[in-house]
Amino acid sequence: MRTHYGWLGLGLFLAATSPALAENHFYLGPYALIGFTNQNDYSRTPVTALPVDGDTDTMGVNGGAGLWGGYDFGAWSLELSGTYRARHDANFAFTDITSGLGLAAKSNVQTADLLVSTLYDLPVDWAVIPYIGAGAGVALHHLETELLTATTTDAGKNSDWQFAWQLQGGLKYPLSEGTLLRVDYRYIDLGKITTNALPTATNDRLSTDLTSHDLRIGMSWEF
Repeated sequence: MRTHYGWLGLGLFLAATSPALAENHFYLGPYALIGFTNQNDYSRTPVTALPVDGDTDTMGVNGGAGLWGGYDFGAWSLELSGTYRARHDANFAFTDITSGLGLAAKSNVQTADLLVSTLYDLPVDWAVIPYIGAGAGVALHHLETELLTATTTDAGKNSDWQFAWQLQGGLKYPLSEGTLLRVDYRYIDLGKITTNALPTATNDRLSTDLTSHDLRIGMSWEF
């Protein structure tokens, strides 16, 4: 019972000391990101029944940074966010159509995304403000690819725009009037990444779908 009273007292203290947020305002701030990307649904062009598989050197872990900003209407916000995701690796394993030999390719991938989201603050009387949201936009993937055989052959660089969408939720905590600390989780679908034509007999292009579970921590300031 004393423990329950202790938590209640702490909650009341935080609620009483948390600065109130003004409604109907613009806001802007930076964030850092740690992402856990997943690659699935591997494919190749030209299409063949021979299998294509893949993995990543870094267990899908990558980092990045970005900005979020928008307009707060009260319970609802309209937000634009942009993220740069540092290099993450995509490894491909496939079979050469003409020789039947197993081949491999490695792409170093950098991704930038720009999405518009609608956020909704849940109606709870807490010191922290929980919210949920969803959005859509675009992702730009930049790939540097090598074909790995007995030697390593540079397959060049390419960039590709893809449709992206996200679902998110998080917590906002007022540090002072007009200043928020924010922790945000999102699931983001970044579309498909596709290599250049590889220096194989059939000039294969390899693809995989890319998604990520991201944790973003940052600040925002009202103005």
